[in-house]
Amino acid sequence: NADYVCSDLQAGIEGIRFNLHFGSRVLPISSPLIGRRNWLALTGAAACALELGVPDDIVARQIAGFGQLFGRLSAHPIEGGPVFVMDIVKAPYDSIPSTLEELAALEAPRKRFILGGISDYPGDPAPKYAEIYRNASQVADEVIYVGEISHRARASAEDVAAGRFSAFTEFEDLSRHLKATAVPGEIIFLKGSRSHHLDRLWLDWQTEVRCWARTCGRKAEFCNQCGLYQRPYLEHLGKRSQRRGLRRLFSSIGGSGKDGSGARG
Repeated sequence: NADYVCSDLQAGIEGIRFNLHFGSRVLPISSPLIGRRNWLALTGAAACALELGVPDDIVARQIAGFGQLFGRLSAHPIEGGPVFVMDIVKAPYDSIPSTLEELAALEAPRKRFILGGISDYPGDPAPKYAEIYRNASQVADEVIYVGEISHRARASAEDVAAGRFSAFTEFEDLSRHLKATAVPGEIIFLKGSRSHHLDRLWLDWQTEVRCWARTCGRKAEFCNQCGLYQRPYLEHLGKRSQRRGLRRLFSSIGGSGKDGSGARG
């Protein structure tokens, strides 16, 4: 009994398509956004425009021209290699089930799910990471935990031996693993927050990444926005962080100026 009804929903790496029914009319909708859950946002946008009198063809054209947002379920195919799907802006615990549903709906010769961490959860994180592994192992051929959470999956020895679970403390080691084992057309699904900098795993397929720090002060930026990923961490942000620390130290003992000189008596 809704005024606008979505039917014939199809979703994949290439985008999302459905028919939008309203009154006696049907408007085919096609969008490059991936993820079945985007049908609701697209339907809402179309309904608002149609109610304001925007012609059907313009609504369809504008939706088709709105591209993927980097890091928000964005797909990045590597020529002759895997397809990276990145959901790496935020990683609240409650978002994981819908994330795994999206991965399950995608078709590929193999699927791998890489987790950098979760946020916004009550209580002890340990059972939550174990639960995520159990659920992810139902939809992915290999589940990988990387960084500070690498030990938290509680995967069985049998799963580890069979390659269903892998853990990497260092991101550079994980990147080597992916390059050595990837098959053409497989999906490598990256899930984490912006501060985990999982996009380096994708960047390393295009150019040599040399900044593999586990933590970084540039939490608000993706690595391709930062642009310093081709230099070792201690050559850029590390040294700048040290200078900031020295300036704070000089300031606390009465220094002035950016170089910490000119101490007050």
